[in-house]
Amino acid sequence: MVMKKKLIGALRKVADNPYLNLSAGMILILTAVVEIINSSEEASIGAHHGVLMFGILHAVTALPEILHGVDELIKADEEL
Repeated sequence: MVMKKKLIGALRKVADNPYLNLSAGMILILTAVVEIINSSEEASIGAHHGVLMFGILHAVTALPEILHGVDELIKADEEL
């Protein structure tokens, strides 16, 4: 039971990591943009457009946590 709680805690830390979420979002955005550019001759909407939107949402949701951390670092630096 203790092992299961530790595993769940470790998975939660990975899933809630804002830098990992930002990186995953940026990778999704990059790969979707490349796919959109490669298929620009076709005028149809494909799955890559959805992946682009998901990547943007994924990256944007990570930004508030990262910016909050940066603000806290700036405040701590000013107090020294």
